[in-house]
Amino acid sequence: MEIGTKAMDELLKMAQIDAPLWRRSSEGDWYILNEEEYVKMYPNDIHRKCEGYFTDATKKTGLVMLDSSSVVSILMNSDKWAETFPSMIKTASTKVVISSELKMMDAEFQVLSPLVPVRKVEFYRFCKRHDDGMWTVVDTPSLIIHEDSLAFPDYTRLASGCVVQDMPHGFSKVIWVEHVQYGESAIHHLYRSLIKAGIGIGAPRWIATFQRQLHRNILQKSYGVPIGNDTAMDANARRYLLKLAEFMTRAFCAVVCPSSAHYMDENLRITTSASMADSGEPVDTLVNVTTSLRLLQSPQSLFDFLCDKNIRQQWGLANIALQKEYHIATGEDGKNVSLLRPTIKGEKWMLQETRRDELGALVVIMPIDSLTVENVLKGEDFTNIPFVFSGFAIEPNLVPPFTPPTSRGPFYDAKALLLTMVKRNLVVHPEIVTHESMKKYSRIMKENVQRIKEGLNILD
Repeated sequence: MEIGTKAMDELLKMAQIDAPLWRRSSEGDWYILNEEEYVKMYPNDIHRKCEGYFTDATKKTGLVMLDSSSVVSILMNSDKWAETFPSMIKTASTKVVISSELKMMDAEFQVLSPLVPVRKVEFYRFCKRHDDGMWTVVDTPSLIIHEDSLAFPDYTRLASGCVVQDMPHGFSKVIWVEHVQYGESAIHHLYRSLIKAGIGIGAPRWIATFQRQLHRNILQKSYGVPIGNDTAMDANARRYLLKLAEFMTRAFCAVVCPSSAHYMDENLRITTSASMADSGEPVDTLVNVTTSLRLLQSPQSLFDFLCDKNIRQQWGLANIALQKEYHIATGEDGKNVSLLRPTIKGEKWMLQETRRDELGALVVIMPIDSLTVENVLKGEDFTNIPFVFSGFAIEPNLVPPFTPPTSRGPFYDAKALLLTMVKRNLVVHPEIVTHESMKKYSRIMKENVQRIKEGLNILD
């Protein structure tokens, strides 16, 4: 308990103090830690900083659509925590329950790119409700680094967490503080500025993801909101379609950052996994091809390009023309789930989910046959469907000279972007997954990238 109390005192102080401990970020509406002031405040801190390592410490305040007790309930349950942040948390588990207020957990944090290694952490999570009704949830590392230790972890998460306070109308104000030390040698140079700005796994990302997911959860419980005059789909069918889209997007997030790859080619990674039958026996092989690249294009323009169903035939994502059949809002400003119907009878439909916030966007698309569409809309189980999707994660590329930040955020301000693409392929006969076939999938992905560049008029 003493460990948690000390970390909580530090978190509360860092959350409540602004300047000179924190300075305003030049990239957006959040704060960056002033390390000199932090050392003055904690001169005898046991967590020394290894030479050559960097500090990523950020603070961000935001409103979420949930009361404070429910927010804490999510954060203290490792399963609910991971479900709420699928794009940031690859795995999470509770290792030891010491008390209702103190638990030992572990997790794998990720940035949606194969060029940024998954960060494995083990920590104590401590929560406390204060006399004024405010809650604090804080993490502190389980591993103590001593001065005479020769080993230094590549990623150390110091006192991090949030202060949560109830607001009117069922909302909560969340002040998130994220404080880590890391070595950047394993991080590809394309993503180093993103990590240093705190957008990778910093406080701005935690707040934006939390707000977006809670908003979606509320809409899903209300069975979604049809857009425009689209009232043909009843409430239950909308709920089932939203569940399928959520499952698809979570599957995309789960494969973007492979722990190991069967095939590597520059910025491209290929992994395989088995598609299981009801009996638990593997029947097919899923081949996941992932790559990341930088494009001199605004994130918004690429997002609009990827969402345009009328031009997908030009860059290989659809073989035939598609028209919108159902369209469900999951938030504002480009967040929705769509079911696109083929113009030719007998061809496959296309399920699409788009998500966007001030820091980035996702577009995930999956072809499904008409029988599956019919069964899903009736509420039948879909978990054994092989999810053969294409997915795109768009991040702002923060490189000098920076554009002065606006209230809309880096996604809308940036003049360049980082794109991660995932294309999943279904192989019916596992024995044909060979080194040569891997090279074929690599070539197809590179061709798709080139078509997107041509569609955006980007010259190599």
